[in-house]
Amino acid sequence: MQDVGGNARDVCKQQAKGRVSVAKAQLGARIEPSAKQNYKVDIAKAKAANSVARERCDDLVGEARSVCNQRAKSNYERARDRAAATR
Repeated sequence: MQDVGGNARDVCKQQAKGRVSVAKAQLGARIEPSAKQNYKVDIAKAKAANSVARERCDDLVGEARSVCNQRAKSNYERARDRAAATR
């Protein structure tokens, strides 16, 4: 097993947390199928992707980090808006 250190470990943790969050939302959608549950799944996916993207931005410095964070925020907002549109 390879030892993962530094920010790579934090990225891995965020990915795991995101998978758990999405899995819980998907389980809720299976138990009680509805547009509201589908929305929750879409939001969980958007939040998980945003968390991982922001964590990856931590590896960068200066302007690159700022641009990365702005891109992550923009992608999250787009995903959130798409989820709301299908609600």
